[in-house]
Amino acid sequence: IPAEIEGYPVVAIADGALQGELWFLNNIEIPDSVTYIGKNEFSETGFYDNDENWENGMLYSGNHLIAVDECYSEVTIKPETLTIAKGALGGSCKLLTDEATFNYSSANGMLFHKDKTVLYHYPMGSNAKIPTTVTRFDDYIFEYSSECVVYEGTYDQWLAIDKGDNSGLDDILVITKDCCIV
Repeated sequence: IPAEIEGYPVVAIADGALQGELWFLNNIEIPDSVTYIGKNEFSETGFYDNDENWENGMLYSGNHLIAVDECYSEVTIKPETLTIAKGALGGSCKLLTDEATFNYSSANGMLFHKDKTVLYHYPMGSNAKIPTTVTRFDDYIFEYSSECVVYEGTYDQWLAIDKGDNSGLDDILVITKDCCIV
């Protein structure tokens, strides 16, 4: 993937941009300028299917996390990780980060933006409490999640959170400080 096209920096790989059977793609290089990678973009490529590209349950292309193998119960995000592809984290693993990680932090298996305002991952079967610092959920984080989510704030604070594309949230019991949402 080029860093520039006609003088413009490549900053995203849109949802569906690489859909289809692209088994001939055995090597994928993503420039550091990319800040968004669509969901399952590389799942039907030779790069994805080659076991040699996976390390400790994770598939990286440069500094970009493409996928996490759900068979791993715990994975540690590399410190140099710049971008995590949408839906890459699945739901079954507990995520950890090194304190030196550029963009991310973790607590109780959840993955946040470094400043804890964006929640990127809520682990399946977790009873971890989402802190009130969270103002936005990344897309698809509750797709594989548990049947219950616990939020440290009030119902009104919960309503103010930007929920992103999380249609799975409609089927999850949410417990806040002052009520239960069914």
